[in-house]
Amino acid sequence: MLPKQHFILGLIFSMFTIPYFGILNSIIVFLASFLIDVDHYFSYVYKKQDFSLRNAIAYFSDLRNMPYHTLHVFHTVEFWILLLLLSYFSSVFLIILIGILFHLSLDFTEMVYKNWYENRIYSFLLWLIVKL
Repeated sequence: MLPKQHFILGLIFSMFTIPYFGILNSIIVFLASFLIDVDHYFSYVYKKQDFSLRNAIAYFSDLRNMPYHTLHVFHTVEFWILLLLLSYFSSVFLIILIGILFHLSLDFTEMVYKNWYENRIYSFLLWLIVKL
């Protein structure tokens, strides 16, 4: 899903969370639901040695440029587990996890609809196995 769509849908979702979480936590939900894709940018910069955000968005708009072995750290189950564990110490991490799970549900829905689900690797450990 393109950043613009994540931005709009994340904003709408976070507005619905205001009665439950308050304004500040809903802003955190929004930011987490949108900014999780910064790992795509990091991946692009590492691979292409190019810092252009516009070029990175164009690059990942074509899923052929995201082979199975591409790691997006914030999209891995290990990162989600870390956030869940950290939420026992601070509720902010649970709020961040809620925003990320909303983002991932949008990604997963689009991937299933367009039959792209094999293009994403959801585990750091699996990525290591594939790379070895």
